[in-house]
Amino acid sequence: HVALIDDGDDERLLQLAANLRPLPFSDAAANNNATTTVEGIHPIARLCTARGIAYDELSNPHRALPFLRMALAIDARCMEALDYAVRRRLLPPEEEKEWISSLHFGSGEEMERMGISWLRDAYLARL
Repeated sequence: HVALIDDGDDERLLQLAANLRPLPFSDAAANNNATTTVEGIHPIARLCTARGIAYDELSNPHRALPFLRMALAIDARCMEALDYAVRRRLLPPEEEKEWISSLHFGSGEEMERMGISWLRDAYLARL
């Protein structure tokens, strides 16, 4: 079974995602914010995660990884992207640690207010 994915779509999605700033966690908490899903994860981050998983399932991990990285760059709470990349061992351990260190989790106050101060530690423990 062959799946056709337009390369132009990849480039446009990555360009769109690159132009997004990390989701401000204070905005994610607002129930009336139209840019988040019910679970609070940015929809473009979810789309990037799904695309990354699809590429890996099609035996193309090199195309999968940029999408999984972008998902977490947009919204560091998109645990599915990190979990998948770690479980599938798409990166060496040193690069995984660098990746997690580069994520935007918000300032100390934001992290405490949102109750996500544990998230960076949970990601590192997952490695």
